[in-house]
Amino acid sequence: MANQKKKWLFIYILYGSIVFFLSIYVLFPNSVVKDYITARVAAKYPVIHLSIEKLSFIPIVGFSLNKLSIRSQKKPGAALDIKKLTTRLSLFQLFKNKTLFKIKAEACQGIATGVLRYDHFLSTHGPETAEVDFEDIRIDKCPFLHDLFGRPVSGKLKGTLAFKGNIEQWTTGTGKIRFALQNGTYPLLEPFAGMDKMSFKKIEGSLELRNGILKITRLELTGQGLLCSLNGNVLLVGADIGQSRLDLTGSITLPGAGNSGNRKLPLAVTGIFANAKATVL
Repeated sequence: MANQKKKWLFIYILYGSIVFFLSIYVLFPNSVVKDYITARVAAKYPVIHLSIEKLSFIPIVGFSLNKLSIRSQKKPGAALDIKKLTTRLSLFQLFKNKTLFKIKAEACQGIATGVLRYDHFLSTHGPETAEVDFEDIRIDKCPFLHDLFGRPVSGKLKGTLAFKGNIEQWTTGTGKIRFALQNGTYPLLEPFAGMDKMSFKKIEGSLELRNGILKITRLELTGQGLLCSLNGNVLLVGADIGQSRLDLTGSITLPGAGNSGNRKLPLAVTGIFANAKATVL
Protein backbone atom coordinates (compact mmCIF):
# COMPACT_ATOMS: atom_id res chain seq x y z
CA MET A 1 0.00 0.00 0.00
CA ALA A 2 2.81 2.43 0.91
CA ASN A 3 4.57 1.73 -2.41
CA GLN A 4 1.32 2.29 -4.28
CA LYS A 5 0.87 5.70 -2.59
CA LYS A 6 4.44 6.68 -3.50
CA LYS A 7 3.83 5.66 -7.10
CA TRP A 8 0.73 7.85 -7.37
CA LEU A 9 2.48 10.72 -5.58
CA PHE A 10 5.28 10.58 -8.13
CA ILE A 11 2.75 10.56 -10.99
CA TYR A 12 0.99 13.62 -9.52
CA ILE A 13 4.32 15.46 -9.13
CA LEU A 14 5.33 14.56 -12.68
CA TYR A 15 1.97 15.64 -14.07
CA GLY A 16 1.95 18.88 -12.08
CA SER A 17 5.52 19.75 -13.11
CA ILE A 18 4.79 19.16 -16.79
CA VAL A 19 1.61 21.25 -16.64
CA PHE A 20 3.43 24.02 -14.78
CA PHE A 21 6.28 24.30 -17.25
CA LEU A 22 4.01 23.93 -20.26
CA SER A 23 1.95 26.81 -18.86
CA ILE A 24 5.06 28.94 -18.58
CA TYR A 25 6.05 28.01 -22.12
CA VAL A 26 2.62 28.88 -23.54
CA LEU A 27 1.65 31.89 -21.42
CA PHE A 28 4.92 33.76 -20.99
CA PRO A 29 7.19 35.07 -23.76
CA ASN A 30 10.92 34.44 -23.50
CA SER A 31 11.61 38.06 -22.56
CA VAL A 32 9.42 37.74 -19.44
CA VAL A 33 11.23 34.59 -18.30
CA LYS A 34 14.64 36.21 -18.98
CA ASP A 35 13.66 39.22 -16.88
CA TYR A 36 12.45 36.93 -14.12
CA ILE A 37 15.74 34.97 -14.04
CA THR A 38 17.90 38.11 -13.99
CA ALA A 39 15.72 39.63 -11.25
CA ARG A 40 16.01 36.48 -9.10
CA VAL A 41 19.80 36.45 -9.52
CA ALA A 42 20.02 40.16 -8.65
CA ALA A 43 17.89 39.62 -5.53
CA LYS A 44 19.93 36.65 -4.30
CA TYR A 45 23.38 37.93 -5.38
CA PRO A 46 23.24 41.76 -5.34
CA VAL A 47 26.91 42.16 -6.37
CA ILE A 48 26.37 40.20 -9.61
CA HIS A 49 25.05 41.56 -12.90
CA LEU A 50 23.63 38.91 -15.25
CA SER A 51 22.66 39.49 -18.88
CA ILE A 52 21.08 36.93 -21.24
CA GLU A 53 20.77 37.36 -25.00
CA LYS A 54 18.43 34.46 -25.79
CA LEU A 55 16.31 31.92 -23.90
CA SER A 56 14.53 28.85 -25.27
CA PHE A 57 12.63 26.04 -23.57
CA ILE A 58 13.67 22.38 -23.76
CA PRO A 59 11.29 19.46 -23.26
CA ILE A 60 11.04 18.07 -20.65
CA VAL A 61 11.33 20.69 -17.89
CA GLY A 62 14.39 22.58 -19.04
CA PHE A 63 15.65 25.63 -20.86
CA SER A 64 18.67 26.84 -22.77
CA LEU A 65 20.33 30.23 -22.32
CA ASN A 66 22.56 31.66 -25.04
CA LYS A 67 25.29 34.25 -24.59
CA LEU A 68 25.22 34.88 -20.85
CA SER A 69 27.50 37.41 -19.25
CA ILE A 70 28.14 37.32 -15.50
CA ARG A 71 29.90 40.35 -14.06
CA SER A 72 30.72 41.63 -10.62
CA GLN A 73 29.39 45.12 -9.84
CA LYS A 74 32.78 45.85 -8.23
CA LYS A 75 34.86 44.49 -11.15
CA PRO A 76 32.83 44.81 -14.38
CA GLY A 77 35.87 43.96 -16.51
CA ALA A 78 36.27 40.54 -14.86
CA ALA A 79 33.46 38.89 -16.81
CA LEU A 80 32.53 35.25 -17.17
CA ASP A 81 31.02 34.91 -20.64
CA ILE A 82 29.09 31.70 -21.30
CA LYS A 83 28.30 30.76 -24.89
CA LYS A 84 25.47 28.41 -23.95
CA LEU A 85 23.97 27.14 -20.68
CA THR A 86 21.52 24.25 -20.63
CA THR A 87 19.68 23.26 -17.46
CA ARG A 88 17.10 20.58 -16.74
CA LEU A 89 15.07 19.94 -13.60
CA SER A 90 15.24 16.37 -12.27
CA LEU A 91 11.68 15.09 -11.81
CA PHE A 92 12.92 12.05 -9.90
CA GLN A 93 14.48 14.28 -7.20
CA LEU A 94 11.15 16.11 -6.78
CA PHE A 95 9.73 12.76 -5.72
CA LYS A 96 12.33 12.84 -2.91
CA ASN A 97 11.20 16.36 -1.92
CA LYS A 98 14.45 17.85 -3.29
CA THR A 99 15.28 20.16 -6.15
CA LEU A 100 18.11 19.20 -8.52
CA PHE A 101 19.24 20.89 -11.72
CA LYS A 102 21.42 19.16 -14.30
CA ILE A 103 23.61 21.77 -15.95
CA LYS A 104 25.87 21.94 -19.00
CA ALA A 105 27.80 25.09 -19.92
CA GLU A 106 30.00 26.01 -22.86
CA ALA A 107 32.48 28.75 -21.96
CA CYS A 108 36.07 29.79 -22.68
CA GLN A 109 36.17 27.19 -25.50
CA GLY A 110 35.58 24.41 -22.94
CA ILE A 111 32.70 22.52 -21.34
CA ALA A 112 31.47 22.18 -17.76
CA THR A 113 28.80 19.69 -16.66
CA GLY A 114 27.34 19.10 -13.24
CA VAL A 115 24.44 19.21 -10.83
CA LEU A 116 23.10 21.80 -8.39
CA ARG A 117 21.02 20.35 -5.55
CA TYR A 118 18.74 21.92 -2.90
CA ASP A 119 17.14 20.08 0.03
CA HIS A 120 13.65 21.51 -0.54
CA PHE A 121 10.81 20.90 -3.01
CA LEU A 122 10.94 23.36 -5.95
CA SER A 123 13.02 25.83 -3.94
CA THR A 124 16.49 27.34 -4.34
CA HIS A 125 16.64 28.63 -0.78
CA GLY A 126 19.10 27.29 1.76
CA PRO A 127 22.46 25.54 1.29
CA GLU A 128 23.43 24.34 -2.18
CA THR A 129 25.33 21.20 -3.09
CA ALA A 130 27.26 21.52 -6.34
CA GLU A 131 29.27 18.93 -8.24
CA VAL A 132 30.98 20.03 -11.46
CA ASP A 133 33.36 18.49 -14.02
CA PHE A 134 35.14 20.83 -16.41
CA GLU A 135 37.55 20.32 -19.29
CA ASP A 136 39.31 22.17 -22.14
CA ILE A 137 38.81 25.57 -20.46
CA ARG A 138 41.13 28.11 -22.10
CA ILE A 139 42.39 30.32 -19.27
CA ASP A 140 43.53 33.05 -21.67
CA LYS A 141 39.94 33.34 -22.96
CA CYS A 142 38.44 34.00 -19.52
CA PRO A 143 38.78 37.54 -18.01
CA PHE A 144 37.24 36.24 -14.77
CA LEU A 145 40.15 33.83 -14.22
CA HIS A 146 42.71 36.49 -15.23
CA ASP A 147 41.33 38.68 -12.45
CA LEU A 148 41.35 35.75 -10.03
CA PHE A 149 45.04 35.00 -10.68
CA GLY A 150 45.92 38.70 -10.81
CA ARG A 151 47.86 38.17 -14.07
CA PRO A 152 47.33 36.81 -17.63
CA VAL A 153 47.90 33.10 -17.06
CA SER A 154 47.48 30.82 -20.08
CA GLY A 155 46.86 27.09 -20.51
CA LYS A 156 44.06 24.53 -20.83
CA LEU A 157 42.21 23.62 -17.62
CA LYS A 158 40.34 20.49 -16.56
CA GLY A 159 39.23 19.10 -13.21
CA THR A 160 36.42 18.58 -10.73
CA LEU A 161 34.76 20.73 -8.08
CA ALA A 162 32.48 19.80 -5.16
CA PHE A 163 30.90 22.37 -2.85
CA LYS A 164 28.31 22.47 -0.08
CA GLY A 165 27.07 25.67 1.56
CA ASN A 166 25.61 29.05 0.61
CA ILE A 167 27.22 30.33 -2.58
CA GLU A 168 26.78 33.96 -1.53
CA GLN A 169 28.89 33.12 1.57
CA TRP A 170 31.07 30.47 -0.05
CA THR A 171 34.02 30.93 2.33
CA THR A 172 31.91 29.42 5.16
CA GLY A 173 31.15 26.29 3.12
CA THR A 174 33.10 23.11 2.48
CA GLY A 175 34.47 21.83 -0.78
CA LYS A 176 37.19 20.15 -2.82
CA ILE A 177 38.90 21.01 -6.10
CA ARG A 178 41.11 18.79 -8.23
CA PHE A 179 42.58 20.38 -11.36
CA ALA A 180 45.24 20.13 -14.04
CA LEU A 181 46.41 23.09 -16.14
CA GLN A 182 48.41 22.12 -19.23
CA ASN A 183 50.81 23.81 -21.66
CA GLY A 184 50.78 27.41 -20.54
CA THR A 185 52.66 30.27 -18.93
CA TYR A 186 52.50 31.90 -15.51
CA PRO A 187 53.87 35.48 -15.50
CA LEU A 188 55.84 36.48 -12.41
CA LEU A 189 55.25 39.87 -10.81
CA GLU A 190 58.96 40.01 -9.95
CA PRO A 191 61.89 38.19 -11.65
CA PHE A 192 62.83 34.91 -9.96
CA ALA A 193 66.05 32.97 -10.71
CA GLY A 194 66.42 35.00 -13.91
CA MET A 195 62.86 34.26 -15.10
CA ASP A 196 60.02 36.73 -15.61
CA LYS A 197 57.54 33.93 -16.33
CA MET A 198 57.24 30.19 -15.86
CA SER A 199 56.43 28.11 -18.92
CA PHE A 200 54.96 24.80 -17.82
CA LYS A 201 53.81 21.49 -19.23
CA LYS A 202 51.40 20.90 -16.38
CA ILE A 203 50.25 22.34 -13.06
CA GLU A 204 48.31 19.89 -10.90
CA GLY A 205 46.57 20.76 -7.67
CA SER A 206 44.34 19.40 -4.90
CA LEU A 207 42.58 21.87 -2.60
CA GLU A 208 40.09 21.61 0.26
CA LEU A 209 37.86 24.36 1.67
CA ARG A 210 36.90 24.31 5.34
CA ASN A 211 36.44 26.91 8.13
CA GLY A 212 37.44 29.84 5.92
CA ILE A 213 40.77 28.24 4.97
CA LEU A 214 41.71 26.85 1.56
CA LYS A 215 44.12 24.02 2.29
CA ILE A 216 46.45 23.17 -0.60
CA THR A 217 47.41 19.54 -0.12
CA ARG A 218 49.22 19.36 -3.46
CA LEU A 219 50.39 21.93 -5.99
CA GLU A 220 52.98 20.77 -8.50
CA LEU A 221 54.36 22.56 -11.55
CA THR A 222 56.46 20.78 -14.16
CA GLY A 223 58.26 22.37 -17.09
CA GLN A 224 61.38 21.98 -19.17
CA GLY A 225 64.03 21.22 -16.55
CA LEU A 226 61.79 22.77 -13.89
CA LEU A 227 59.87 21.23 -11.01
CA CYS A 228 58.07 23.15 -8.26
CA SER A 229 56.09 21.52 -5.44
CA LEU A 230 54.13 23.41 -2.76
CA ASN A 231 51.57 22.85 -0.02
CA GLY A 232 50.08 24.91 2.79
CA ASN A 233 47.13 27.18 3.54
CA VAL A 234 45.35 30.16 2.03
CA LEU A 235 43.56 32.26 4.68
CA LEU A 236 40.47 33.61 2.91
CA VAL A 237 39.63 37.26 3.48
CA GLY A 238 35.96 37.71 2.64
CA ALA A 239 34.83 36.66 -0.82
CA ASP A 240 37.76 38.37 -2.63
CA ILE A 241 40.29 35.57 -3.03
CA GLY A 242 42.78 38.03 -4.51
CA GLN A 243 43.25 39.56 -1.03
CA SER A 244 43.58 36.20 0.73
CA ARG A 245 46.89 35.47 2.48
CA LEU A 246 49.24 32.71 1.36
CA ASP A 247 51.36 30.50 3.60
CA LEU A 248 52.93 27.91 1.30
CA THR A 249 56.21 26.01 1.53
CA GLY A 250 57.92 23.45 -0.66
CA SER A 251 60.79 23.24 -3.11
CA ILE A 252 61.82 24.22 -6.63
CA THR A 253 64.25 22.32 -8.84
CA LEU A 254 66.08 24.47 -11.41
CA PRO A 255 68.38 23.42 -14.25
CA GLY A 256 72.03 24.00 -13.40
CA ALA A 257 74.55 25.87 -15.53
CA GLY A 258 76.84 23.77 -17.70
CA ASN A 259 77.45 20.32 -16.21
CA SER A 260 76.61 21.30 -12.65
CA GLY A 261 73.31 19.40 -12.68
CA ASN A 262 69.94 20.47 -11.34
CA ARG A 263 69.58 22.50 -8.15
CA LYS A 264 66.81 21.77 -5.62
CA LEU A 265 66.04 24.75 -3.39
CA PRO A 266 63.60 25.19 -0.49
CA LEU A 267 60.88 27.70 -1.34
CA ALA A 268 58.22 29.76 0.46
CA VAL A 269 55.35 31.66 -1.12
CA THR A 270 53.77 34.40 1.00
CA GLY A 271 51.80 37.65 0.63
CA ILE A 272 48.34 37.97 -0.85
CA PHE A 273 47.04 35.82 -3.71
CA ALA A 274 47.02 38.69 -6.22
CA ASN A 275 50.59 39.71 -5.32
CA ALA A 276 52.37 36.55 -4.20
CA LYS A 277 56.05 36.65 -3.19
CA ALA A 278 58.34 33.64 -3.77
CA THR A 279 61.42 33.41 -1.56
CA VAL A 280 64.24 30.85 -1.61
CA LEU A 281 64.95 29.80 1.97
